[in-house]
Amino acid sequence: TTIGERTFAYCSSLTSITIPNSVTSIGNYAFGSCSTLGTITCLAKTAPSLGSSSFSSIANNGVLRVPTGSNYSTWLSKLPSGWTIENIQ
Repeated sequence: TTIGERTFAYCSSLTSITIPNSVTSIGNYAFGSCSTLGTITCLAKTAPSLGSSSFSSIANNGVLRVPTGSNYSTWLSKLPSGWTIENIQ
């Protein structure tokens, strides 16, 4: 249910991830410095809680894909500039 602190930090070849609906929290710097990460698909209707800088130093202008009707607006303030939200079924 948790992606732990620094789990994927510095994975420079990571370009996209899919977070299953069973994840309820993402730890500090879990994806920190994954500089090519530009697509995040999160399958949970309720946005997992984020730790400090869970997505620090990832690509700018990425896409956060989330279920239609979910609320991930708080994530946008924790993602780099230019990220947008796209709804999925």
